[in-house]
Amino acid sequence: CFVQNGSAYDGIYTDNHSVETDETGTIGGLWFVGHDSIKGTLTSEVAVEDDAPAAFAVAQNSPNPFNPTTTISLTLAEAGNVSVDVFNVAGQKVDTLVNGFMNAGTHSVVWDASKFSAGVYFYTVKAGDFSKTMKMTLLK
Repeated sequence: CFVQNGSAYDGIYTDNHSVETDETGTIGGLWFVGHDSIKGTLTSEVAVEDDAPAAFAVAQNSPNPFNPTTTISLTLAEAGNVSVDVFNVAGQKVDTLVNGFMNAGTHSVVWDASKFSAGVYFYTVKAGDFSKTMKMTLLK
């Protein structure tokens, strides 16, 4: 176990060479507590996980109900063109929040509905072949 930036990490040392630390215990930016040298061999492989999300996801807006702003969070498994549109209960598009390219990962989109009437609205997020519509309520 080593500590870096206040967090503890477990790891596997993959070499048989001894590692000497200075008087502060620092080695390559890592802190080793109570050891002047470390010896070891590779005993197992460690899988490195990709930070990219595995699937497309859209979260319920928050807060909901809201007045006058709310945040819509979406997660993209891959980069691509994305649209986030808002519709009223009659199915009319009343606002476009996003219409363009986004990188893979998690994104937050804020809707400022201060110029809209109280009521139920729907937001649709489209990315590639994926589309999801969710309901939100604006209170005044």
